[in-house]
Amino acid sequence: MDMKEQFDKRLEEIVNQKSGNNVIYSRAAYDKIVNDLLRIKTKGTSSAEERKLIRKRKNDEIRQIATLEDMFSIVRDAHSRIGHGGERKTFLEIQKKWANVTLEICKIYIGFFSSSIMSRGQVDLINYQTLPDGKFNYVMTYVDHFSKFCVLRPLTSESSAEVAHNLLDVFLLIGAPSILQSENGRGFVNSLIAELRCLWPETNFINGRPRHPHSQGEVERLNGVIKEKLAIWMRDNDSDRWSLGLKFIQWQINISVDATTKQSPYLLMFGQEPRVGIDADLMPKLLLLSAPIMEEDLHCDDDGSCE
Repeated sequence: MDMKEQFDKRLEEIVNQKSGNNVIYSRAAYDKIVNDLLRIKTKGTSSAEERKLIRKRKNDEIRQIATLEDMFSIVRDAHSRIGHGGERKTFLEIQKKWANVTLEICKIYIGFFSSSIMSRGQVDLINYQTLPDGKFNYVMTYVDHFSKFCVLRPLTSESSAEVAHNLLDVFLLIGAPSILQSENGRGFVNSLIAELRCLWPETNFINGRPRHPHSQGEVERLNGVIKEKLAIWMRDNDSDRWSLGLKFIQWQINISVDATTKQSPYLLMFGQEPRVGIDADLMPKLLLLSAPIMEEDLHCDDDGSCE
């Protein structure tokens, strides 16, 4: 069950618990209210229930009503816009447009979001022995299942010790998952966990289920994307140093919108869109400078934004 399915299930439970005293409508109930309003507009109200549908104060700000089916995407998008802030900030952002998305709903979403990010990671290897780059013969891929954020590293061998040392760098940068899995099987993961515990005794991992049909398909697709992009990078740069190209391929994958999440892995992982140095709008002005650009030449804020 993915995060949206868990969220929708919990929301349905709340709707059922509150019975008639709730502000969450299914698509069918929403459509009925819209049809009633259209009829009231032309024929007027015929019951006390219908009179409740009429806005009493004409100067009230008009906001939209969200359906049960739309709640997840509304909260997800608002949470993303504010850089994955807390439940209250998310709620205030949503209230600008939506009238019936409550603080309780925001709490439910953020609870699932917090438990999903970095909960499951997958490590696999791509064999490049037929196209070695100096001492490098393998590519290590590490993917966070929720955000789809990936890390690529060149390896000299497929030994668990070398893989674990590279994973340690990743985990100390972005955090370690609760569940670690691999298409290489549980024996391989057991070896990795043992190596990681020697390097970082505080860590504890669950050995995840390997070769799940869904994850296996994702691994195969990612491997295909990596190989294709690496081939293009080597051709365009007239270079066989794929170990260098991996850094750029990792960047390209992480800033691209994922088909499943509808957002970039970078945004989901770090809560902001990626930046590439100086704002492009400043470049024409800066190109006029022949000397290296100094911070004093610009009006820069503490957050790194310059004019």
